[in-house]
Amino acid sequence: MSFRNDVKPILMNNCVQCHGGHAGLYVDSYDSRLVPSSKSKVVLIEDPGKSIIVWNLTGMIQPRMPLNGPSLSEQEIATIETWIREGAPNDQGGFRR
Repeated sequence: MSFRNDVKPILMNNCVQCHGGHAGLYVDSYDSRLVPSSKSKVVLIEDPGKSIIVWNLTGMIQPRMPLNGPSLSEQEIATIETWIREGAPNDQGGFRR
């Protein structure tokens, strides 16, 4: 799984309109997107299902994201979860801890 090829296109098409520096979270680049939020880590590689990004995309916490658009497909969410499970690689290595 690749951030650049698999995950970034999903984020750019669905999330960057609001989270390209707005709403306290950037998703327009790998390094800025993975910075922990004030409440919790956006990406939790130890347990992808508990990652804030997954909770927001699935509606486990409200508001469901994307806020002003259609929900991501099950396949898009599964792609993000798989990428996290694989260590959230940035095409040149693993997740920065």
